[in-house]
Amino acid sequence: MSSIILKEHNLYGSNLVGIGLGFTGLIIVFSQGLAFTQTAWVGVIMVLVGATVQATGAVLLKQLQPSMSSLSVATGGLLVATSLFIITFLLWQEWPEVISDKTLYSSIYLGIFGSSLGFTLPEFKS
Repeated sequence: MSSIILKEHNLYGSNLVGIGLGFTGLIIVFSQGLAFTQTAWVGVIMVLVGATVQATGAVLLKQLQPSMSSLSVATGGLLVATSLFIITFLLWQEWPEVISDKTLYSSIYLGIFGSSLGFTLPEFKS
């Protein structure tokens, strides 16, 4: 996407091989559970739309080159996303009666490492 919008030339053979290997790995890992219902396909499409919107926003933000730190940008994005997730959950979901320890700890882990640290660590790269 950045190749198109920012006119960057960063898709070389090794990058394309890496992308291909990544997708191949995902297909191998998840191929056992690919019996999706129609509802599951809606979820898959929504995840793809969300990832596309996030990637587009990141590329456009890079194009704007804001004066604020990427830590501020990541924090703002996470606050907006978390607020929208909570609103969506409250409008369309029921609170589960039981949350397993594995589910709880997985959610906490992903919230800390997958989102917060994952979005802010690039600020501190050398």
